[in-house]
Amino acid sequence: MTLESNRKAPPVKRKSAEVRPRDFLTPLEVESLRLAALDHSRNPLRDSALILLCYRHALGVNEIISLKWANIDLENRILKIFRERSAIESEHSLEDDEVSLLKLWKDKMPRSEHVFISERRGVLNERSVGAIVAQAGRNAGFEFSVNPSILRHSKGLQMARQGLESHTIQAYLGQKTLGRSRHYVQQGQQGQKLQAELETQFKTSPSLDIFDGGVLGSGKSKQDLLSGRALTLRVPLSTCNLGPGLDAIGLALNLYTYVTLSFDAGDLASTVGTNVQTGLVTLDGNFAKSSKGSDIGDLIYTLLQKLWKNDPGLLKRARLSLRCDLPLGSGLGTAGTAILGALWAAHVLQDSLPTRAQLLGECVSTEGHVETMAASLLGSMVVCGGAVNGARVVAQTIPWPEDWMVIMVVPPYTLTTPQSRQVVPQHVDLADAVSNIRNSTSMVAAVINRDPLAMNEVMKDALHEPARSSLIPELPSLKAELADAPIIGCVLSGGGPAVLILVQEIWKAKVLEQVRTWNRRQKNVCEIYDLCVDTQGMTVL
Repeated sequence: MTLESNRKAPPVKRKSAEVRPRDFLTPLEVESLRLAALDHSRNPLRDSALILLCYRHALGVNEIISLKWANIDLENRILKIFRERSAIESEHSLEDDEVSLLKLWKDKMPRSEHVFISERRGVLNERSVGAIVAQAGRNAGFEFSVNPSILRHSKGLQMARQGLESHTIQAYLGQKTLGRSRHYVQQGQQGQKLQAELETQFKTSPSLDIFDGGVLGSGKSKQDLLSGRALTLRVPLSTCNLGPGLDAIGLALNLYTYVTLSFDAGDLASTVGTNVQTGLVTLDGNFAKSSKGSDIGDLIYTLLQKLWKNDPGLLKRARLSLRCDLPLGSGLGTAGTAILGALWAAHVLQDSLPTRAQLLGECVSTEGHVETMAASLLGSMVVCGGAVNGARVVAQTIPWPEDWMVIMVVPPYTLTTPQSRQVVPQHVDLADAVSNIRNSTSMVAAVINRDPLAMNEVMKDALHEPARSSLIPELPSLKAELADAPIIGCVLSGGGPAVLILVQEIWKAKVLEQVRTWNRRQKNVCEIYDLCVDTQGMTVL
């Protein structure tokens, strides 16, 4: 998966020779298709509703053609479906945007028993439905052909990527046998690889969205918020460097910051600055206990105030709650997750659909630690390069070996980034720099090749860990304790004070017990976390 950020994505313009045949669309590409029908079609309400229902409910062409108003209960938001191939009847729930679009179309269209009719008031046929979808694809700028079957398959694949089982997919799609559903599940298991291929091909396209299947893809987020609902985002914490990969390598963990955006029913008086407890930004969990808590609150408030400057009334009513059980300043990217959440909230309020590249670029310009941000955003292991302070940042994900586990040892004190950076020398020996380059590049190869012995040899740093050990006595103590233990490596997590231990799953229980025994002897007792690598990245719940 490759991203290029800090630049605006140009209009979708692709050379057909570079694009492989497609049998599915991403959720945001479906939304682009629907919006193209709404903006450019001769019958925009009909065509947009047709595409939306076809995708959301995995309708076949004949099921679209035969759909009648008697099958739709707009008041109770119910769609009754009779599956043509399996003769199965089922009921699906309609979402807000579907109900709104169908009401508009029903009010405008001539009286008819069928939902989708031609301009001559006749029932659509298979050819006309295919033409509507194909024309929307051309208007959206796709240089690959699209048809109603792609929309149905896309829904099945999206459900598989959400982790749903084949029986659930079969029931939703009304399939007679499990064969196709199992195929979707197999594809879903390879979803990250497929997404990586697409993002490599379309890395400058606005049709890549981090919220696959999430609420942002529906275009109704802001309306939901204003009607009293809340949206919640899950952002994984991250570690970085892994020893020699200073400011270049990040790794997402299954520890999370939860960001909830909602609106107060009343119109509160304008506040100046941030009241972390009762104002715009609320910090919960160990977030709020850190001395940097108010600083993060102020930073988020300033960000939102800047991004929502055209609608101060909404800013007064907005409420952003961030909860994390790890304190700021632990070396686990907690501040970065808060900034990601704030930028996501700003996009939701503006009804925009941010790409990964857009969010990463905005984060880097705000906070600067690209490797931790990218890992939280994308999941898995992330390698970053490019001109961090220039026009472009490149971030690439690498699949993490499933049996390489993470033990995190978190001391009971925190360090600010300036404190941790201050002890690192500004000038380094050339031999040390070359050593780190060799080790960090070899470390990437070791992860790709799933070689724990090679990884053990190269997780050695000469640039920052020796200096930071004076601030974090747990690091040299743990290294000495685990010198003969069956671990892959023991390094500082980010700028500290947390210490990261990598271990193969077969040895994890033994190493965990050894670390806990060490911990009982310490004057400052640490928190010990038994973790694995998050592969999903930032996700709307």
